[in-house]
Amino acid sequence: MQGKIAFEEHFSIEETLAETRAFAGDSGQWDDFTRRILDLGDERLDHMDRTGIELAILSLNAPGAQKILDADEAMAVAKKGNDRMADAVAARPDRYAALAALPMHDPDAAAGELTRCVRELGFKGCMVNGFQQVGDAGNVKYYDMPEYRTFWATVAELDVPFYLHPRMQIPSRAPI
Repeated sequence: MQGKIAFEEHFSIEETLAETRAFAGDSGQWDDFTRRILDLGDERLDHMDRTGIELAILSLNAPGAQKILDADEAMAVAKKGNDRMADAVAARPDRYAALAALPMHDPDAAAGELTRCVRELGFKGCMVNGFQQVGDAGNVKYYDMPEYRTFWATVAELDVPFYLHPRMQIPSRAPI
């Protein structure tokens, strides 16, 4: 090992896979890309070995829960992704760490999932994408609104990093 740490190592679950299609290149690459982004086992570890990566900090692929309009569905997807990362970390704590995926529809629910991920699953922090779509595709929430103060208090109390990952703007906001 060369001691490298890969910080933004996205993976996908079936529910978020379609959002990665644009990153797969031409259509002939989709099957290989799909296999690799879903894998948290031998293929990923072999690639890490070949490239000198000692530790990968896993995160759910963008835009993850932030593009899911329904709060309950977003929470279910985030929890599934977080549990999948927790299983990978538990199996190989020498090679993997994780950043929690959070649905940001409800700041208190997001704080609860972050707390679960940090205290119960041993996650290092969270990665959230630029803004949360809520209810319909044109309605967005940004995380600097006063309603998120309780969420930010939880981040501070847990003393973990919050990674704000960029995401493509929705068409209605693009002119801004």
